[in-house]
Amino acid sequence: MEYVEADLNIGLKTKKPFYLIWGGRKRPFKDINLINYYIFDLQGVRGSGMKLTKEIDQNYSINGLKRIEFSYYENQAKDTSRTHLFDEGKLLVSSTTIHSVFAKINNQINFSFTPFKSSDWSFNRITVTNSFEQKVGLFGTRFRQIYGQIWSNQNDVPLQERYNVEGAGSGDLYTKSYLRNKTSFYGNKDFFGSYHLPGDANLRAFGNQGLAGVEQVFAITLEGFFSKNLLGINFEFAGFIDQGNLSGSKFVVGDKGFNNSTLIDYGFGIRLSTNIFGQPLYLRIDKPIDATVDGKSIDKMNEWIFSFQKSI
Repeated sequence: MEYVEADLNIGLKTKKPFYLIWGGRKRPFKDINLINYYIFDLQGVRGSGMKLTKEIDQNYSINGLKRIEFSYYENQAKDTSRTHLFDEGKLLVSSTTIHSVFAKINNQINFSFTPFKSSDWSFNRITVTNSFEQKVGLFGTRFRQIYGQIWSNQNDVPLQERYNVEGAGSGDLYTKSYLRNKTSFYGNKDFFGSYHLPGDANLRAFGNQGLAGVEQVFAITLEGFFSKNLLGINFEFAGFIDQGNLSGSKFVVGDKGFNNSTLIDYGFGIRLSTNIFGQPLYLRIDKPIDATVDGKSIDKMNEWIFSFQKSI
């Protein structure tokens, strides 16, 4: 079975095309369960990618290795006036990701590198993430842990490949049209500063600090929640704490402003979720109480955070 989808737009002022084509095919080869691919040119950034998935065991209720993914992506940022999420230059990254489950904890190990001297940067990266969610009655808990390390021997590491402190990295942000630059949401800059797309270090209250992204991270997010379904809407009240130990760049790449620095934020929030005409709708609003770096409260932390995605 194969599918292909496309999105084509023409700029009103430039008259230039903007396009995104993506697709997939099941069982393209004997030992490969799924292939996914995409190609895009959104003027500021162009790129393509492909992922091959090998299923090992689809029963996630038992321990063991579940699947392996082999992928590559390449991109070239040509005009950073259209997006602040990328450094200009060409990049090719190859990666292998291993998924497993042990003691109900979902584990993911990713190995990435720039092959063949084909990029303007050269680096190797390993990222290990673990996540868990358990609910008993009306109460539950969520947990996520990440360890990541990047090694580079020339030209440092581009913005789009470093670990983002407050949430998801550049690649994930760029897939959301309303997060591609600070004015993407109808020109509202406050929207971007308050929006939280989960990922990377996931220290959600640090979104307004102008941080450059780090080369080494060990971070944990923990949430406890109470949930109740009323009239087809699931209401959830949660308390959260995010903690990370960071090393590497702080405000400018290579400034080494973080040296095993401890960042913490904590607070509470509400979540609303439902389905309308078969489409899931989700809204999360978080209120951080405090955010600190090595025990000292920061200025201008994110006072309010909202999102259309879960925090873990």
